[in-house]
Amino acid sequence: MKSIPITPVSDTHANADTPATCASTALVALQVLDASMAPEFAAGHVVVIDRTGRLNDNSYVLVEVDDQLVLRRWISVGTDEVDLVPLNSNWETLRYSKRDLTVQGVVVQRSGRRRADRKRYR
Repeated sequence: MKSIPITPVSDTHANADTPATCASTALVALQVLDASMAPEFAAGHVVVIDRTGRLNDNSYVLVEVDDQLVLRRWISVGTDEVDLVPLNSNWETLRYSKRDLTVQGVVVQRSGRRRADRKRYR
């Protein structure tokens, strides 16, 4: 799996009252490269990630684990473990301690070439 860095968005306003970056509130668009989340997120779909989104059980999340970005469904297991569940049964569920993960954001929208590919999540 290829690791993709998420670069903070630079603020173009050079003002002392304005923060240097707005990465914590930025939306990020990424293209799905594999079939692990098919059919909901097929290869080629573009997903919009909210870096400040609310994380709930069953949310679709972008997580950094072992220096890689992974798109999966978030399912809490107990107080400090989480299952990262793919929708495609050919891929395995990953179980991690929450402290070993960095949540990059929550999927809020899916886009594609056709109108039927567009969907919002909240």
